[in-house]
Amino acid sequence: MNNSIELETFWNLLTGIGHQTELKGILEKESFIVYDYGKNISRNWLSKLFIEKFKGSKIITWEYPDEKLDKRVKITKYVFQEETFDKLSVKYNFGDVETSLEAVQGGEGGELSSDVSNLADHVDHSTEKGTL
Repeated sequence: MNNSIELETFWNLLTGIGHQTELKGILEKESFIVYDYGKNISRNWLSKLFIEKFKGSKIITWEYPDEKLDKRVKITKYVFQEETFDKLSVKYNFGDVETSLEAVQGGEGGELSSDVSNLADHVDHSTEKGTL
């Protein structure tokens, strides 16, 4: 799907599974705690950011990730207007979903750029929880 990113793919890139090293923190349960800001970033926070700030549309599908498994998994994707997606893609260097998945799996490309720390710019540092 063009102009889309899977939430889990972006989460893995953000928290270091995709080898990004610009945003230092620790993964604790379902939150990524950013050392420099002391704020929690969660999948729910990212979802809210994608919808409210970047006007993404949430699409949920159920897929079989492995032909050998009979279990379907929930896949959450966000689709953006082309112009917004292009800006996000350049800013956070996630490209398309396939490129990002290659990075998560240890392939080339798809790693978050040094601008990943800009995500923290969307945290309201005056409150306990990160807000837009």
